[in-house]
Amino acid sequence: MTWEMIIQFLVLTAIVSGAIIFTLHRVFVSSVEGAKQRLEKDAEAARAREAELNRKIRQADEELAQRKKELDALEQKMKGELEAEAEKHREELVNKARTDAE
Repeated sequence: MTWEMIIQFLVLTAIVSGAIIFTLHRVFVSSVEGAKQRLEKDAEAARAREAELNRKIRQADEELAQRKKELDALEQKMKGELEAEAEKHREELVNKARTDAE
């Protein structure tokens, strides 16, 4: 009878331990899977934000290049106008000096 009780105890302990181990394994695996899915979702969101930021940076660079080109054109135009006005003013001064000298 004693051996029978020992064997029953060992079998019952094995069954209960197996059930506990199986349950813990399922819980840990599901929590790990959930964590992996959250990490993958966060990584995907980060990649999407990075792509959006890269698009905005490219757009800002293009706008900057466009404005720089416009400013260069405006600078050349203003420089040309200023040189023409300075030349005109110089000619007026030279002509006035010539008429005063005569």
